[in-house]
Amino acid sequence: MPNGSSFSQGAERDIRAAMVRAGVIERIIALPPGLFVTTAIPVTLWVLRKTGPQSVLLVDGTDLGNMVGRSRRELSGPEIRLLASMAPGERSRLARLPEIEEHDYDLSPARYISRMSVSQDDSTFADHLRDLALAERAVEIADAHAREQLKRISEWRR
Repeated sequence: MPNGSSFSQGAERDIRAAMVRAGVIERIIALPPGLFVTTAIPVTLWVLRKTGPQSVLLVDGTDLGNMVGRSRRELSGPEIRLLASMAPGERSRLARLPEIEEHDYDLSPARYISRMSVSQDDSTFADHLRDLALAERAVEIADAHAREQLKRISEWRR
């Protein structure tokens, strides 16, 4: 969704309010600009559920990804898995109905997550992502090596 759908007034606000009260919004993930070929604007990913608690997990992923062209950004596998599995923490926050009502049903993650706390942890977070990507690559290499060794062993028995 375009970012404006998270905070616009009028009918969009009424729809958000009804969705929050019904408990159908599980999380809102703010994404960086340039992820989609058809638009360079930043977007939000709305994860919905049939029904649940009247709370929403708000996630700030606006500074993730790497530029893969002049205007195109791409998220890495570890970044995607992180955003998909994130629980309340340094880049996310669970907002409950009373707080969301107090903010007039504005579901912009920036309203609930302090950029100061995110930016203070950026180097640690970036280090964590880099370590995760390196570990993932090491596992892939180890798996390939194990498959090769198993192939050799199976050939010895012939």
